Amino acid sequence: MHELVEQVADEAVEVLLHLVEVWGAGLVWLFTVLFSGILIGLGGPFWFDLAMRLSQVKQALSGTAPAQPTADAPVPPRDKAIAKAADQLAPTAPPAPGKQPWDDKPW
Repeated sequence: MHELVEQVADEAVEVLLHLVEVWGAGLVWLFTVLFSGILIGLGGPFWFDLAMRLSQVKQALSGTAPAQPTADAPVPPRDKAIAKAADQLAPTAPPAPGKQPWDDKPW
């Protein structure tokens, strides 16, 4: 795998050097700007997924298991607020047949 990466890098350098000789630095600049724009255009989710896959490969090669969250781990305040809002916004169960929602109220 390492040899393949070196081979691709060497070929890329040769192509860039040839472009500099033939077309000058302007074309190389344009190519690098367009290529950078394409990579940026892939967006954050793509790069996050790529980083997660690479970390899984690294863990698999090193033989370490990924860290699992424990039940004692603290819940972040944001997650608590989301859960509370979801509970408040969740629809309640319909009343039993023959029973009205206000029957439970002490009026």
